[in-house]
Amino acid sequence: MKDGKKIGYFGEAKAGGGIPEKYEASLKAFKFRPKSQLAAMGMLNNINKFGFSFEDYFNFNGGLKSLVGNGGEIRIDEDEMPIDAGQPVTGNVNSGAFALNYMAEPDAHNRLSFNYMGNGMDKLLDQYTNTKNFIPEGTFTTEKSEQSKSANLVNRASVKWRQQVDSAHFMTFNLYGLLGSSKQNEQSFSENYRNIILENDLDNYISNKGKKTEAGADFTWLQKQKGSWPVLKAVLQGGYKKQSGKEFWRNRTVYINPAQEISDEQYRNYTGISANGSATMSAVRTLGKGYFLEPSSSIVLSTEMTDRKQGPLDLPEMVTDSLSPAFTRNVVTWSNALVLKRNQKTLRWNMGLQRKDLWLNPVLNGQSLYQKHYGYFLPSIFWEKDQDRGKRITLSYNTSVAAPDAAQLMPVTDYSNPLMLTKGNEHLKPEYNHIFNAMYFLFDQFSMSSFSASLRGSYTNNKIAYARTVSSNLAQQLQLVNTPYEVSSQLSLDYSRPINSIGLNIHTSISETWAQSLNPVNSINNKNNTLSHKLDLSFSNISSDVWDLRWGGNINISDSRYSINKEMNNQYYNYSGFAQIGYRPTAKWNFTASGDITHYTARSFDQPVTVPIVSAEITRYIFANQRGAISLRAFDLLDRNKSVQRISQLNYLMEQRSNTIGRYAVLSFSYRLNKAGTPGSISVQR
Repeated sequence: MKDGKKIGYFGEAKAGGGIPEKYEASLKAFKFRPKSQLAAMGMLNNINKFGFSFEDYFNFNGGLKSLVGNGGEIRIDEDEMPIDAGQPVTGNVNSGAFALNYMAEPDAHNRLSFNYMGNGMDKLLDQYTNTKNFIPEGTFTTEKSEQSKSANLVNRASVKWRQQVDSAHFMTFNLYGLLGSSKQNEQSFSENYRNIILENDLDNYISNKGKKTEAGADFTWLQKQKGSWPVLKAVLQGGYKKQSGKEFWRNRTVYINPAQEISDEQYRNYTGISANGSATMSAVRTLGKGYFLEPSSSIVLSTEMTDRKQGPLDLPEMVTDSLSPAFTRNVVTWSNALVLKRNQKTLRWNMGLQRKDLWLNPVLNGQSLYQKHYGYFLPSIFWEKDQDRGKRITLSYNTSVAAPDAAQLMPVTDYSNPLMLTKGNEHLKPEYNHIFNAMYFLFDQFSMSSFSASLRGSYTNNKIAYARTVSSNLAQQLQLVNTPYEVSSQLSLDYSRPINSIGLNIHTSISETWAQSLNPVNSINNKNNTLSHKLDLSFSNISSDVWDLRWGGNINISDSRYSINKEMNNQYYNYSGFAQIGYRPTAKWNFTASGDITHYTARSFDQPVTVPIVSAEITRYIFANQRGAISLRAFDLLDRNKSVQRISQLNYLMEQRSNTIGRYAVLSFSYRLNKAGTPGSISVQR
């Protein structure tokens, strides 16, 4: 910020309610001083908005200053992230979240930041799934309906301190922790049919409660000096995670031919603990003429321990030994790498080679199963060139290794679903991944047009996947195995430009994706090829103070082919379109209306599905400088919203339909704050 504007605050508060029994509230507040800043965000609603926007979360963590200056960002697991990226939300969800960030710079050499984020969610889900399973002998269909109620609560906090000891020495210290809890109750009923003839069914009820604790810290020491070794760096890191839970289930399984009914009631208590520690040393060596050499070495020690107790539900003191393993996975990783870099004004490249050694040791019930060593050479290449103003070409190739985790290695069968038994495999090998990327980007500042083309490919050796065995009564057994490979590629083209002669902006993109995987089915390798084609085309009017018009659509075609049964090869199509109109006749009024329609074709599925959604909003601005706003928003006026997901992979084709939020209307009020200036000279707009 400019001098004289480094004190003040800004933000927005919003609250509203509507029908049927809908509510929403949100808060964004930022306070800043010359040597500190405070940010707070909160939200609470039951309209399936479960998280903050990416923009709000980015600003909350300090924006670019945080990224460039090592600010204190929250660590969030991907499956727990309270960030709304526009993804569909199934079920009816009540959610809330609160975040607080404080950053202080007492002087130019010290920065301290504190973060807290808590979020919780209650969810009611009603879901129907239809799956066509392909096996060498033909096909069978699984129909499943389920109703579940779940809740979770997560609290996270982190502290980060960065200090410049002197002109040559820097250090950072980061400490983080997490406390979480979850619970879920689910009732489901599934049936398996062969040629419309019922073979079996399963009535299942399962309940579980879990807790999660996590803590960790890392310390970085950076030394800058003159001479041929200008940078030396050391990093120490450690982490601890504990997950525990209690669950029980009641199953009633019916087989038709021969007729048999089996009831099963079990409890299972489990505790999982993982811990890791690492040390890394790296340096930079100047070679002259823009060349640099970066050697590094690191060692990582990690362990995962699982302790499970399982037995009859009516005899909670009885433990079934064969289903109650104590399993530990120990891994030692030692890596040594050498990277050669060159940085020029228009050209940047690096090439490196890493040697990674893994020592894997699984232990079952106190007995070591084996100790194995795996060694890999991991090459990497990066090349980027600015051809001309607005033109850039980027090429990269990277490799990595991923060792199997404890759940994948544990050789114990999970009987919670008697029609789909799953088992780990202690003999799994690490996956070896190769990833290639190429991108071309062009921006013409005279026509304001842009074009990008990207190609991405990946190849995984020893891919970890399930081998399926389907018995004559259609019960399945799944065991993890290493398959020879999995490969995928994607080509994307994107073009946009304004056409002033007709007053429109045009944007179009094309995406082609191909993937191939091998999955054993009844001891026969099923080669699944999936090819997807997607075309998007959209238009918008060139900037106008009164009208904002946007419309367009896309088509998505999926083509799947199965080697075990070529008769089951299939294609299916999805079409969608949208239109949005914004009208602002005066500075105090704003009107918007939008419509979206998605059509799922019937080919390969039972019937077509069309989902039209029409929404509208009216906003009246009040107070000076339009600080206040009263809005009436109506969503899904036709009450036709549905959640439909179609997946083609492995040896099955699946359609899943879930309940989701329907028609509602909310009347809300929002107020914006904005106050900035020097102490004693702050003026407030009212």
